[in-house]
Amino acid sequence: MAFELSTLSRLRRAFASFLFQWFTAAAAFAGTDLGGWRPVIVPGAELTCLRGARSTEISVLVCGDRCRPIPWQLDERDPSGELVLDRGPAATADSDGGRFDVNDELAFLWSDAGRPAASIPPDAICGHPVSIRLGTDARGVFIARYAEGKAPASPVRYVAYDEVDDRMDGDMIELTFAGPTPRGLALRRGPAAGRNLLDRLKIRAYARFFGVFPLWRDEDDILSVYEAWRVGPVRVIRRERKWVRLAFGFRTPYMRTETTFYPNFSILPVRLRLNYAPAQLLSDIELRAALDFTNLQGWRVWAPGLAQPIRVGAGARQPDLRLSGTNLMVLEGGDATFAMRLLLSESLQSLAVSLLYEDGGEAAGPERVRGQRPGVGFRLTDWGEVERGPHWFAAESFALPPGTGGPGFAAEIAKVTEVEVEPAVTGSPRLTPTSPIH
Repeated sequence: MAFELSTLSRLRRAFASFLFQWFTAAAAFAGTDLGGWRPVIVPGAELTCLRGARSTEISVLVCGDRCRPIPWQLDERDPSGELVLDRGPAATADSDGGRFDVNDELAFLWSDAGRPAASIPPDAICGHPVSIRLGTDARGVFIARYAEGKAPASPVRYVAYDEVDDRMDGDMIELTFAGPTPRGLALRRGPAAGRNLLDRLKIRAYARFFGVFPLWRDEDDILSVYEAWRVGPVRVIRRERKWVRLAFGFRTPYMRTETTFYPNFSILPVRLRLNYAPAQLLSDIELRAALDFTNLQGWRVWAPGLAQPIRVGAGARQPDLRLSGTNLMVLEGGDATFAMRLLLSESLQSLAVSLLYEDGGEAAGPERVRGQRPGVGFRLTDWGEVERGPHWFAAESFALPPGTGGPGFAAEIAKVTEVEVEPAVTGSPRLTPTSPIH
């Protein structure tokens, strides 16, 4: 398992890495690995031998006859626990000078994991074998520390971010924001490649203020301040502060959002603190959040509890379907499958979540393309038991290989990623005083 540092060896490794990544992507696209989208996050507290190391001293390896590096990303947290985002108008920095510590985290993709090293690779100072289990499938990596400039690195980058256009590029899709919500979703391959499939993310809130005055708000009433971002080989993190105009000078408290975009998976969590219980001021509250597409004629919509998928354009009516905790919706098309899942904090579990499906019909402005073609998402009611205090919710979105069915993905997404970090093993003791192991 020797690492050769000659130019020829590096070219061979780069070519081998390219072939491996191409094969892995092709296999996932063929539907053989429905969990290929899945990120693996290893907390810094578990990686004792990396403490004090710079990212250029770290490598994540899978091994066969010899070891090779895979793409990975080190993201830091500041003393308050917030992720450090090093670009943008409100960029942040950590006080540790960019060195790995207990509250940082290391990210890579499940699809890249393979076999960890049987023993510590030559020239490595120390490292941790890491085992990852997903259902009955087990894989692993070896996370190694090297002297400065000696850590082998993968040339592969899975994601990119264009801060001018506010566009994130992944494997199968590109996602474009316009202010606080996404306004562009395009496939990167197939006949529809490059065409925006999304009119907008529609967020519609209805209520009565003090039980008398009708109140309705949409996504254009969401105001935001763009704060910072960070991009690495594995994920893009984009931070905003949001709030919603209500009425009579009232507004919601500030909400923090950090969209995290992986090659075929993204999560948009929202953290907020309510200064009052919603039912103290509002009644008959209904919140609707739906992706309104420009034209998905012939696609099929599936959700747990539907006897048969709904075919877009067939004139189907809104189903009366409460999702009962499995807040999942799947759109199956010829070029890809999209899925969306809604996660709620324990404090919001009393909400009733139903499937929202709108096909054609009258315009529900504001919008760019008249009508819903379709509009698919979630409807949230029964706000009476929501209390004041901190809450969170998160929207997860998935781009999956064509032919992926809703029931199969529902079974896949229910699996839990289990990560076990083994104690550090030590090789060469060549540590400098500025790179201590604590």
